[in-house]
Order: sequence, then C-alpha cells, then structure tokens
Amino acid sequence: MTYEMQYTVSGLSCSSCANALTKRVEALDGVLEVRVDLVPGQPSGLAVAHDGAVTDKQVQEAVDDAGFTVVGFMAVESP
Repeated sequence: MTYEMQYTVSGLSCSSCANALTKRVEALDGVLEVRVDLVPGQPSGLAVAHDGAVTDKQVQEAVDDAGFTVVGFMAVESP
C-alpha cells in the first residue's frame, strides 16, 4: 500500500529551493516519490508518497533541515 502526505511549505522561492527540498525528503528511508508545486512568494505544495514507514515528524524535520517551514499538513491513504 502507498501512503501520501501533503504539506504546505513556506520559504520556497525558486527551483533551486524546490530541488534542495526534494533531495532532503527523498533521502528518508521509505520515500517513494516527492513532488513540489512551487508557488514563488506564497506557500508551496509538497506531496510525499511513501511505503508506510515514514512519519510526519520525519518529513517535517527534513523540511526544517532544508531551511523551510511546514505551515499545513494532510495525510492521504492511496488504494
């Protein structure tokens, strides 16, 4: 089963920021896919697909470590 967590992240301003965030989150064990919907000047979207072994806390710490801030969160279970 695949799970997805969706976040709203502030502080992303360019594609380099999005790439840095993607690499940081992809490094977590169990992450299958990371998508960033960059919206410069506004909070951006972050979707993380995983195998169930990744926690919200791990993703939020990765976002913080990359220099950004989670401002919203929603977990979605995929069939």
